[in-house]
Amino acid sequence: MQRYAICVEYDGTDYSGWQIQLVHNSIQSELASAISKVADENVMPIGSGRTDAGVHAKGQIAHFDSSSNRSEFQWLSGINSELPKSISVKWIKSVDTSFHAKNSAMARCYSYTIYNASTRSSLHHRYSWHVMQKINIDALKESLICLVGEHDFSSFRASGCQSKSPFREMFEVSVAENRKMISIKLEANAFLYHMVRNIVGTAIEIGVGKYDPSWMRNLLELRDRKLAGPTAPPQGLCLESIKFPNAWNV
Repeated sequence: MQRYAICVEYDGTDYSGWQIQLVHNSIQSELASAISKVADENVMPIGSGRTDAGVHAKGQIAHFDSSSNRSEFQWLSGINSELPKSISVKWIKSVDTSFHAKNSAMARCYSYTIYNASTRSSLHHRYSWHVMQKINIDALKESLICLVGEHDFSSFRASGCQSKSPFREMFEVSVAENRKMISIKLEANAFLYHMVRNIVGTAIEIGVGKYDPSWMRNLLELRDRKLAGPTAPPQGLCLESIKFPNAWNV
Protein backbone atom coordinates (compact mmCIF):
# COMPACT_ATOMS: atom_id res chain seq x y z
CA MET A 1 0.00 0.00 0.00
CA GLN A 2 1.45 3.36 -1.07
CA ARG A 3 0.49 6.76 0.32
CA TYR A 4 0.30 9.80 -1.95
CA ALA A 5 0.11 13.52 -1.23
CA ILE A 6 -1.76 15.75 -3.67
CA CYS A 7 -2.21 19.51 -4.06
CA VAL A 8 -5.76 20.45 -5.00
CA GLU A 9 -7.10 23.67 -6.49
CA TYR A 10 -10.83 24.35 -6.66
CA ASP A 11 -13.57 26.88 -7.23
CA GLY A 12 -15.86 26.17 -4.29
CA THR A 13 -18.84 28.18 -5.57
CA ASP A 14 -21.03 25.23 -6.49
CA TYR A 15 -19.99 22.87 -3.69
CA SER A 16 -21.16 22.30 -0.14
CA GLY A 17 -17.58 22.48 1.08
CA TRP A 18 -14.67 20.05 1.32
CA GLN A 19 -16.20 17.36 3.52
CA ILE A 20 -18.20 14.56 1.95
CA GLN A 21 -21.95 14.67 2.63
CA LEU A 22 -24.82 12.28 1.98
CA VAL A 23 -26.95 14.67 -0.07
CA HIS A 24 -24.90 17.65 -1.25
CA ASN A 25 -21.98 17.67 -3.67
CA SER A 26 -18.56 18.17 -2.05
CA ILE A 27 -14.94 18.55 -3.14
CA GLN A 28 -13.95 15.43 -1.22
CA SER A 29 -16.65 13.31 -2.89
CA GLU A 30 -15.61 14.46 -6.37
CA LEU A 31 -11.97 13.66 -5.60
CA ALA A 32 -12.83 10.29 -4.09
CA SER A 33 -14.81 9.35 -7.19
CA ALA A 34 -12.06 10.45 -9.59
CA ILE A 35 -9.20 8.79 -7.68
CA SER A 36 -11.18 5.57 -7.20
CA LYS A 37 -11.79 5.29 -10.96
CA VAL A 38 -8.08 5.66 -11.71
CA ALA A 39 -7.07 3.32 -8.87
CA ASP A 40 -9.71 0.71 -9.72
CA GLU A 41 -10.51 0.50 -6.01
CA ASN A 42 -12.33 2.58 -3.41
CA VAL A 43 -10.15 5.46 -2.22
CA MET A 44 -10.98 8.25 0.25
CA PRO A 45 -8.70 11.34 0.26
CA ILE A 46 -8.04 13.08 3.60
CA GLY A 47 -7.64 16.86 3.45
CA SER A 48 -5.54 19.27 5.50
CA GLY A 49 -8.52 21.50 6.17
CA ARG A 50 -12.29 21.42 5.75
CA THR A 51 -13.27 24.49 3.75
CA ASP A 52 -16.90 25.62 3.94
CA ALA A 53 -19.48 25.90 1.18
CA GLY A 54 -18.46 28.52 -1.38
CA VAL A 55 -14.84 28.74 -0.18
CA HIS A 56 -12.04 28.25 -2.71
CA ALA A 57 -8.54 26.75 -2.58
CA LYS A 58 -5.29 27.16 -4.47
CA GLY A 59 -3.24 24.84 -2.28
CA GLN A 60 -5.38 22.32 -0.40
CA ILE A 61 -3.22 19.31 0.48
CA ALA A 62 -4.69 15.84 0.81
CA HIS A 63 -3.40 12.30 1.04
CA PHE A 64 -4.74 8.92 -0.02
CA ASP A 65 -3.63 5.29 0.07
CA SER A 66 -3.73 2.87 -2.84
CA SER A 67 -2.35 -0.52 -3.77
CA SER A 68 -2.62 0.28 -7.49
CA ASN A 69 0.63 0.52 -9.42
CA ARG A 70 0.55 3.84 -11.27
CA SER A 71 3.25 6.37 -12.11
CA GLU A 72 2.84 9.90 -10.79
CA PHE A 73 2.09 11.06 -14.34
CA GLN A 74 -0.60 8.39 -14.74
CA TRP A 75 -2.17 9.38 -11.44
CA LEU A 76 -2.12 13.09 -12.23
CA SER A 77 -3.43 12.89 -15.78
CA GLY A 78 -5.95 10.20 -14.91
CA ILE A 79 -7.44 11.97 -11.88
CA ASN A 80 -7.69 15.31 -13.68
CA SER A 81 -9.44 13.69 -16.64
CA GLU A 82 -12.15 12.43 -14.25
CA LEU A 83 -12.63 15.69 -12.33
CA PRO A 84 -14.99 18.56 -13.24
CA LYS A 85 -13.29 21.71 -14.53
CA SER A 86 -13.87 23.46 -11.19
CA ILE A 87 -11.44 21.05 -9.45
CA SER A 88 -7.88 20.16 -10.44
CA VAL A 89 -4.94 18.32 -8.92
CA LYS A 90 -1.76 20.38 -9.40
CA TRP A 91 0.77 17.75 -8.35
CA ILE A 92 1.08 14.34 -6.73
CA LYS A 93 3.96 12.83 -4.74
CA SER A 94 4.51 9.47 -3.09
CA VAL A 95 5.08 9.93 0.65
CA ASP A 96 5.79 7.82 3.70
CA THR A 97 2.72 6.21 5.29
CA SER A 98 3.36 8.24 8.45
CA PHE A 99 2.56 11.45 6.55
CA HIS A 100 -0.88 12.87 7.33
CA ALA A 101 -2.29 15.85 5.42
CA LYS A 102 -3.94 17.30 8.52
CA ASN A 103 -1.86 16.10 11.46
CA SER A 104 1.55 16.69 9.85
CA ALA A 105 0.79 20.29 8.87
CA MET A 106 2.44 23.09 10.84
CA ALA A 107 0.74 26.13 9.27
CA ARG A 108 -2.19 27.16 7.10
CA CYS A 109 -2.41 30.31 4.99
CA TYR A 110 -5.71 31.89 3.90
CA SER A 111 -6.44 34.96 1.83
CA TYR A 112 -9.63 37.00 1.79
CA THR A 113 -10.45 39.28 -1.14
CA ILE A 114 -12.65 42.37 -0.95
CA TYR A 115 -13.90 44.28 -3.99
CA ASN A 116 -14.15 47.85 -2.73
CA ALA A 117 -16.23 49.87 -5.19
CA SER A 118 -19.55 51.69 -5.38
CA THR A 119 -20.90 49.19 -7.93
CA ARG A 120 -20.61 45.42 -8.01
CA SER A 121 -18.39 43.49 -10.43
CA SER A 122 -19.68 40.79 -12.76
CA LEU A 123 -16.17 39.38 -13.14
CA HIS A 124 -15.11 39.25 -9.48
CA HIS A 125 -18.34 38.37 -7.65
CA ARG A 126 -17.51 34.65 -7.34
CA TYR A 127 -14.17 35.34 -5.65
CA SER A 128 -14.63 38.48 -3.56
CA TRP A 129 -16.87 40.30 -1.10
CA HIS A 130 -18.30 43.49 -2.55
CA VAL A 131 -18.07 46.31 0.00
CA MET A 132 -19.54 49.60 -1.24
CA GLN A 133 -18.28 51.93 1.52
CA LYS A 134 -14.75 53.27 1.11
CA ILE A 135 -12.32 51.25 3.23
CA ASN A 136 -9.51 52.99 5.11
CA ILE A 137 -6.51 50.74 4.41
CA ASP A 138 -4.39 52.24 7.18
CA ALA A 139 -7.10 51.59 9.77
CA LEU A 140 -7.52 48.06 8.41
CA LYS A 141 -3.81 47.32 8.75
CA GLU A 142 -3.59 48.85 12.21
CA SER A 143 -6.51 46.78 13.49
CA LEU A 144 -4.99 43.47 12.39
CA ILE A 145 -1.49 43.89 13.86
CA CYS A 146 -2.63 42.84 17.33
CA LEU A 147 -3.64 39.39 16.05
CA VAL A 148 -0.03 38.23 15.56
CA GLY A 149 1.09 35.87 18.31
CA GLU A 150 -0.70 33.27 20.42
CA HIS A 151 -4.14 34.35 21.58
CA ASP A 152 -7.51 33.14 22.75
CA PHE A 153 -9.59 33.75 19.61
CA SER A 154 -12.98 33.07 21.23
CA SER A 155 -14.35 36.39 19.90
CA PHE A 156 -13.83 35.08 16.36
CA ARG A 157 -14.96 31.51 16.92
CA ALA A 158 -18.29 30.36 15.46
CA SER A 159 -20.86 28.93 17.87
CA GLY A 160 -20.67 25.55 16.13
CA CYS A 161 -16.89 25.25 16.56
CA GLN A 162 -15.90 21.87 18.03
CA SER A 163 -12.23 22.64 18.74
CA LYS A 164 -11.20 21.82 22.30
CA SER A 165 -9.12 24.97 22.69
CA PRO A 166 -9.75 28.53 21.42
CA PHE A 167 -6.01 29.29 21.46
CA ARG A 168 -4.25 29.64 18.11
CA GLU A 169 -0.91 31.15 17.09
CA MET A 170 -1.07 33.71 14.29
CA PHE A 171 2.26 33.84 12.48
CA GLU A 172 1.59 36.59 9.96
CA VAL A 173 -1.09 39.06 8.86
CA SER A 174 -0.81 41.30 5.80
CA VAL A 175 -3.01 43.63 3.75
CA ALA A 176 -2.44 44.46 0.08
CA GLU A 177 -4.37 46.91 -2.10
CA ASN A 178 -4.51 46.86 -5.89
CA ARG A 179 -6.92 49.50 -7.15
CA LYS A 180 -10.38 48.26 -6.12
CA MET A 181 -9.16 44.91 -4.79
CA ILE A 182 -8.06 44.44 -1.18
CA SER A 183 -6.44 41.19 -0.07
CA ILE A 184 -6.06 40.17 3.57
CA LYS A 185 -3.72 37.24 4.25
CA LEU A 186 -3.52 35.35 7.52
CA GLU A 187 -1.15 32.52 8.41
CA ALA A 188 -1.50 30.50 11.62
CA ASN A 189 -0.76 27.08 13.04
CA ALA A 190 -4.49 26.36 12.72
CA PHE A 191 -7.80 28.20 12.53
CA LEU A 192 -11.05 27.91 14.44
CA TYR A 193 -14.36 27.42 12.64
CA HIS A 194 -15.19 30.65 10.73
CA MET A 195 -12.22 32.36 12.39
CA VAL A 196 -10.88 34.04 9.24
CA ARG A 197 -14.29 35.20 8.06
CA ASN A 198 -15.16 36.56 11.51
CA ILE A 199 -11.86 38.44 11.71
CA VAL A 200 -12.40 39.91 8.24
CA GLY A 201 -15.99 40.90 9.03
CA THR A 202 -14.77 42.71 12.13
CA ALA A 203 -11.84 44.34 10.31
CA ILE A 204 -14.13 45.73 7.62
CA GLU A 205 -16.35 47.30 10.29
CA ILE A 206 -13.21 49.13 11.40
CA GLY A 207 -12.13 49.90 7.85
CA VAL A 208 -15.38 51.67 6.98
CA GLY A 209 -15.16 53.78 10.14
CA LYS A 210 -17.74 52.11 12.34
CA TYR A 211 -15.16 51.36 15.04
CA ASP A 212 -11.66 52.45 16.02
CA PRO A 213 -8.74 50.08 15.20
CA SER A 214 -8.29 49.44 18.94
CA TRP A 215 -11.63 47.60 18.90
CA MET A 216 -9.91 44.49 17.53
CA ARG A 217 -7.57 44.22 20.53
CA ASN A 218 -10.47 44.84 22.90
CA LEU A 219 -12.39 41.97 21.31
CA LEU A 220 -9.43 39.63 21.78
CA GLU A 221 -9.40 40.43 25.49
CA LEU A 222 -13.20 40.21 25.91
CA ARG A 223 -13.37 36.72 24.32
CA ASP A 224 -17.04 37.08 23.34
CA ARG A 225 -18.20 36.29 19.80
CA LYS A 226 -21.42 38.28 20.27
CA LEU A 227 -19.43 41.51 20.57
CA ALA A 228 -17.44 41.11 17.34
CA GLY A 229 -18.39 41.99 13.77
CA PRO A 230 -20.40 39.93 11.27
CA THR A 231 -19.15 36.84 9.48
CA ALA A 232 -17.78 37.80 6.06
CA PRO A 233 -19.37 35.86 3.16
CA PRO A 234 -17.60 32.70 1.96
CA GLN A 235 -16.79 33.60 -1.64
CA GLY A 236 -13.91 35.94 -0.75
CA LEU A 237 -12.05 33.25 1.19
CA CYS A 238 -9.33 31.08 -0.36
CA LEU A 239 -7.06 28.45 1.19
CA GLU A 240 -3.72 29.54 -0.25
CA SER A 241 -1.30 26.96 1.11
CA ILE A 242 -0.47 24.40 3.77
CA LYS A 243 3.03 24.28 5.24
CA PHE A 244 4.79 21.15 6.46
CA PRO A 245 8.18 20.48 8.08
CA ASN A 246 10.92 20.27 5.42
CA ALA A 247 11.48 16.61 6.21
CA TRP A 248 8.26 15.71 4.38
CA ASN A 249 9.39 17.40 1.15
CA VAL A 250 5.79 18.36 0.38
